[in-house]
Amino acid sequence: MTKEDYELKAKGNKVSPEHTISSKEDIKQGSGETEIDNTGLQRLLPKFLRMRYADPDLENLYGAYYRRQKQGALSIAAVLSFFCDIALIVSYVVKYQSPSILAVKAILVIDFVVFFLCKIKPRLLPDKGHLAMCFVFWIYLQTKLFVDIGIRYSLGIAVSPNHVVGLQALLLYLAFIVLPVRIAICGLFNLLAILGYLLLTAILAAMQPYGIFYIGNEVAADILLFMCANVLGTISYFLADKNQRRAFLEAKASLSVKVAIEEKSKEQERLLLSVLPKHVADDMVQDMGNEIGGQFRKIYMSRHEDVSILFADIVGFTAMSSAVTAPELVSVLNQLFATFDQLSQKYHQLRIKILGDCYYCISGAPTPRPDHAVLAVHMGLSVVVAIAQVRERTKTNVNMRVGIHTGAVLGGVIGQKQWQFDVLGKDVQMANKMESGGVPGRVHISQSTADFLDGEFELEPGEGDTREEAIKQAGIKTYLVGTVLKPYPEGTLDASNGAANGHVADGVTSDNEPKTTGDSDVEKNDVDSNQHIYEALVERDDSTHMSKRLNRITLWFKDKEVEKEYGSNRGKHSGVTLTSTCLILLACFLSQLWVLPRNVNAFLTFAVVFVCLVIMSLISLAADIKKFPNILVRFAHWIEVTVWFRIFWVSLAVLILAAADIIDMLGCSTTDNFTANTTQLNPSTAYCQYPSYFMDFGIMVVMGTTLLTQINFLVKIILIIAVCAVHCVMYLVVIPTSFDEVDSFLGSYGGVLMPTKYLMVATIGAVALTAAFLSRSADQMSRKLYLWKQEAEEQKEMVTVLREKNETLVYNILPAHVAVEFLGNKRSDGELYSQAYEHTAVIFAACPNFNDFYSEDAVNNNGLECFRFLNEIISDYDELLNEPRFSDIIKIKTVGSTYMAASGINHAKSHTKGTSVKEIWGHLAALADFAFAMKEALDTINQQSFNNFKLRIGIHHGPIVAGVIGAKKPHFDIWGNTVNVASRMDSTGQVGRIQVTEDTMLILKEFGFTFQKRGMVKVKGKGELLTFFMEGKQTDLTSALDSGTMNGKADALPPL
Repeated sequence: MTKEDYELKAKGNKVSPEHTISSKEDIKQGSGETEIDNTGLQRLLPKFLRMRYADPDLENLYGAYYRRQKQGALSIAAVLSFFCDIALIVSYVVKYQSPSILAVKAILVIDFVVFFLCKIKPRLLPDKGHLAMCFVFWIYLQTKLFVDIGIRYSLGIAVSPNHVVGLQALLLYLAFIVLPVRIAICGLFNLLAILGYLLLTAILAAMQPYGIFYIGNEVAADILLFMCANVLGTISYFLADKNQRRAFLEAKASLSVKVAIEEKSKEQERLLLSVLPKHVADDMVQDMGNEIGGQFRKIYMSRHEDVSILFADIVGFTAMSSAVTAPELVSVLNQLFATFDQLSQKYHQLRIKILGDCYYCISGAPTPRPDHAVLAVHMGLSVVVAIAQVRERTKTNVNMRVGIHTGAVLGGVIGQKQWQFDVLGKDVQMANKMESGGVPGRVHISQSTADFLDGEFELEPGEGDTREEAIKQAGIKTYLVGTVLKPYPEGTLDASNGAANGHVADGVTSDNEPKTTGDSDVEKNDVDSNQHIYEALVERDDSTHMSKRLNRITLWFKDKEVEKEYGSNRGKHSGVTLTSTCLILLACFLSQLWVLPRNVNAFLTFAVVFVCLVIMSLISLAADIKKFPNILVRFAHWIEVTVWFRIFWVSLAVLILAAADIIDMLGCSTTDNFTANTTQLNPSTAYCQYPSYFMDFGIMVVMGTTLLTQINFLVKIILIIAVCAVHCVMYLVVIPTSFDEVDSFLGSYGGVLMPTKYLMVATIGAVALTAAFLSRSADQMSRKLYLWKQEAEEQKEMVTVLREKNETLVYNILPAHVAVEFLGNKRSDGELYSQAYEHTAVIFAACPNFNDFYSEDAVNNNGLECFRFLNEIISDYDELLNEPRFSDIIKIKTVGSTYMAASGINHAKSHTKGTSVKEIWGHLAALADFAFAMKEALDTINQQSFNNFKLRIGIHHGPIVAGVIGAKKPHFDIWGNTVNVASRMDSTGQVGRIQVTEDTMLILKEFGFTFQKRGMVKVKGKGELLTFFMEGKQTDLTSALDSGTMNGKADALPPL
């Protein structure tokens, strides 16, 4: 990823709108827009049926996902096979009582094993094994049906094309639901099955000597029913495919965004943990967004005992700064401090801060180590060696002065912005004095540090009290480290861990390591991403938590609100399924014309029912077809969202369809269907000589009921039971003679297996049980998809919240416009980020009398309560930066109680010669306003706490270089003469006053600020400078200039 892929969201930092945090790739994935393939056979389909993705990788990923979703569906076919096998076996046993026939029971074992593998233990088979099992079992089912027909023929039982047409139609319908293949392959399988069935039954019927069947009529009727079953299966396939693709895209988009955000979160976390210890970062992330009560803000700080603190300062830095340009200076510092960072990892130091040319770190915190002092001394000696390379490169006489002190520290974070882990306390101040009182090129340690060295180094008197007054006042004995008596890792815990002398610790990578880039990496990333997404989808499928959210019997969501929302949404965009009732009626009526009486009753029933179903279907479709009248569209939408009426509406359609079949049965003559002269089953007579087709029509109604997505499986089961129960009553009570007479007629030509009415009851019962199981499975999948969609959204929201928390932390470590350079870009330690700015301003605001307030006695919890109060002060300053008027100001850092900020570096603006002073230096005026706002904030705190803290502020403007030292442990800072002068304006200033140079005064005067002349002030490295105290601001610029504050007219503005 490149930096352009990121957006900086700026929680509390002012970020330009062109920066973005979510990558463009994420936005595209989250949008749900996917290009559809419009080539090949896809062009022949209507647009609303074109669902194949143009991206082959995406289509392959969906194919794998789709096939896995079908794994449980094969169990439906196993259920059908199981119940039908029971009926067939019973019928064979009843008629023949033959032990050899009982061997057919073995097929029940096959049914059970397949059901077990599909439903109970889907993981027992790999995906390819399951795919093969689907085809094998489907061929097995079809073959078993054909074998049954052959057995009947071999036993002399009359066989005709109407033998088991209903079951064959149901198998064709289930092929689209069960087989994990594309619709074209399903169609091919069904075509072969239809040809096999029709050829087998027609040939066997023709081979029988009786000639009692009208084979052509039966074949024509069968073809119509098979066509209807295939169309119903196609509708089911497209609806399921559409829902699955929608769920797949939603899940993929959610998971893709989740994966991308997690990857970025890892980058953010890496950046975060490179600056903050893990326990501090974890606490901050956990507390972010939570309301934390109490009088004070929460402070992330804890006390650590027995810690060695190391300060290392570059001696001769001013001379080196004069010998190289500002960018070169930053580059030298970056490489030097990057080396120090690597050494700190080797010697288990925690780098705290980089203060200009000063590097300081600690050992023994946050994880205690008994060898902390030994490691700190090794670190100090290595730092002295490292500076020699800089000395040779810059041809200057630079050196390192290192001071180490051991004691207790308070470690944590102060303020609300630009967080940096810091250690504070009197022992930290003493370590700093050990450095300033040290000797260039030597490591200067205190007695407390020497006490932990166990004689591993040769020590010589340090005489630090002669060079540093604070050491003398503390009465501390100091030493200079000489010869190393026990080379590293001897004397440390690393000796037992196998660390070798001179080796860098694990995790520090070389800048010379080869980097692999190019298209192969991109392709590998895409493959890995798809594999990751597929694994996540599989893991989601295998999750068992769904059972905890659903009632096992009703499948209703246990959460009533979720159930209510699901019930309102399930009817949307499902009007097309109601059209299946019209299709079923038409197919059954046309079939009836071939094999059943063609009387007025049949035509009238068809006309009335067909008109009713068409009207109901058109009303349901109106919700998706906006060209319909508005009143019809609104009514259709109302039906969709009104659960009780939707159930009534769909149930009414099913009952009307079933009623047509029942009315036709009632129209059959129940007497004198056959005479002594009857030699054929002639469909052209007024009698019902093919009554078994009524069962086939009933099976078609049951199939159509399972297709309806507007109602839940319980309603479907009730409707299926009602339809099948009425059929059974008709077979056994109302028109049993129609079946008995056909059986009696066929008995003279070879007989029947068992009474047809009983066989039809058993068959339609098996179909009803299968349909109930199918309906439940479909409803379970629908609810699973809905639940996954909800969980995907919830998961994405949770990850987004986590991302935002991490972003907030990251942007409080680095300025937003700088963080974009590090997120998504893997940098080596030696790589440099720096930027030169011409028109900037810097402020230092110190609180000198905080040191008088600070105490480490028990009342102040060893100093923690004092720093809690300092945290309130710094946090109030930070909150000022959230105000729009201070949008051009960013906090750089705090050093103890000193606050450092700069303006003009968070927006790179180009200025021409004609640009006005106010436009160029508006941010300087804002910085001056910020200085007064800080004083007001501190006064408010003083009033509330009865304290008398005062600020000493220095401001200066000019060019600077901003950059990041250490790519792996980034530290943002600014360098240049402007920074040095601003710091001196603070250190040489007066408590309660704001001191500026003459050049800065002249610019701020244009903005209405008033000043009091102080005079010449001696500034280290600059000689004497004329300075001024900023007094206030007048809104009327003219009155400000004429007020006489400046003791005369102002000089010309300094050149820009």
